[in-house]
Amino acid sequence: MLPSDNKGTAQVLERYTAPQDQEPIDQYYSHRVRMAQAVTELQARCLVELGTAMGRSTRIWAEALEQTNGHCWTIDIIPPLEDWHLAYPLRHRITFIQQDSLKCSWQENKPIDILYIDDVHTYPHVLYELRHWGPWVREGGRIFLDDVAHSPLTDEPENTAWQILRSVAEFCQAQGLPFLIHPSNQGLAEIILTHPIRRQYLAAHKSSFPD
Repeated sequence: MLPSDNKGTAQVLERYTAPQDQEPIDQYYSHRVRMAQAVTELQARCLVELGTAMGRSTRIWAEALEQTNGHCWTIDIIPPLEDWHLAYPLRHRITFIQQDSLKCSWQENKPIDILYIDDVHTYPHVLYELRHWGPWVREGGRIFLDDVAHSPLTDEPENTAWQILRSVAEFCQAQGLPFLIHPSNQGLAEIILTHPIRRQYLAAHKSSFPD
């Protein structure tokens, strides 16, 4: 049973994490396969990743974007670990931006096909990133969030899976957007942009943004 600290959020998550009449669409594949598939399906040219670290996901994106002539902008407050990007053969598909994702503005000023969030796994941080970056994602695009199936869902602060899922459910409920949970491997949430994100919603919640 999901936590009930927010009854509406818990009910939304029950619908998506415990489907009664269908198999999970990612039952036999890891979340990384789904990520690469999305690039091909959307013919993505513009992808933004929040959280670089050792670049494992960044390299998956780059390999998929090589097929669509696309580019990945990856943002992190610290430099890439182990300098993996310096000798990476597809580094022409990647631009690293060392900045705080909570304060970083989108300098390219163009619609994003895919937004991938995988940095600080707390409810306020993830929700802010969804509100801050979500309006840049085009209609028909996708927002992916990693690590939603690491542990049983409880509302304890250290339970990062619940922190992320709560953010996703609250954001999607407010925006009227559907989302899927791919349960394999570390778990992957996929938000489907069936319509543009309302900028009025963004403005109305500025008071909850961090300074």
